[in-house]
Amino acid sequence: MRSPLPRGWHTWLAARCAAQREGRHRRRGPAHPLTHEFALGVTNPQSRNPHDPTRIPGGSSGGSAITVSTGMALGSLGTDTRASIRVPAALSGVVGLKPTYGAIPTEGVVPLSWTMDHVAPMANSVPDAVALLQVLTQDDRTPAWLDARVDGWRIGVAPSTLDGCDPEVAAALLDALALCRSVGCHIVEIKSPSESDLEDANAAGLIVSRSEAGAFHRARRGELDRYWPEVGEQIDESYRVLAVDYLDAQRLRVDLGHRLLDAFDEIDLLAMPTVPVLAPPVDDFARYLMVLSRNAIPWSLLGFPAVSTPCGRSMSGLPIGVQFVGPPGHDGPVIALGAAFERERGTW
Repeated sequence: MRSPLPRGWHTWLAARCAAQREGRHRRRGPAHPLTHEFALGVTNPQSRNPHDPTRIPGGSSGGSAITVSTGMALGSLGTDTRASIRVPAALSGVVGLKPTYGAIPTEGVVPLSWTMDHVAPMANSVPDAVALLQVLTQDDRTPAWLDARVDGWRIGVAPSTLDGCDPEVAAALLDALALCRSVGCHIVEIKSPSESDLEDANAAGLIVSRSEAGAFHRARRGELDRYWPEVGEQIDESYRVLAVDYLDAQRLRVDLGHRLLDAFDEIDLLAMPTVPVLAPPVDDFARYLMVLSRNAIPWSLLGFPAVSTPCGRSMSGLPIGVQFVGPPGHDGPVIALGAAFERERGTW
């Protein structure tokens, strides 16, 4: 289905994107990774998981994950609004690095939710993802964190992030925590985020992102039949959200941010499964929609930096990812632990 984007779109944006594409194509050759339309989804069902074509790659940046996982690209870009970098990274077996909110400018990016959108890189390794991040942020200090020592760091694990986990995912996380211990980290069980924290963050993230998406697309409200059915339905539902609901979600966002920030008084970073389940089948993904992004949405809603890196495979060969999360502005420590974990893990 054709996207409604080309009709009547801002000429300055079209010209700018065309110029950027032409320059890239001349230098490297064209690549057109597929995404969920307008980045509004976590499944990317029009693409296939590179490790099992009967399963989804995760979305919305599934095409970006596939290009990296299959070796078509050394790195790729996407956006992470609710989970759209880290979910496909975990399900497709690559690294997804979401920086602190605002670290990478979103100029030229078609917005989904302007208070939650994060531009972020994917790559096959943490150093490669950091190389892309350095180019995007123009911060020469970033690579120094790749070799930082992590011994003595306290890594928090909240039992809520393992609720309802596939047994193979839970086992992979335990193995990942063992590797963290082997590089000198201390594993600390903590209460936050609690089950209610995750539920509140996911509910608020859904309200905020859908409301802001609806505001952006309202000029095309009469053309929703031109969107993918799933995307059109979400945008249509956004017009039923009351202003008081949006304001309540924003208030909860602030309160939750303070509460989870306090958790870092006793730890340095958080660890959890990026996705609690294995990649769902293409013909049966709908029932997994909420659980796919459960552990990822809170950190986009709050703007906390996070990295997802492979930590194992299921018995059937499906990738499993571990997510390390830090407080805002602490992208360096997140990178340091991801790199140290990756070195200790070796080829997965």
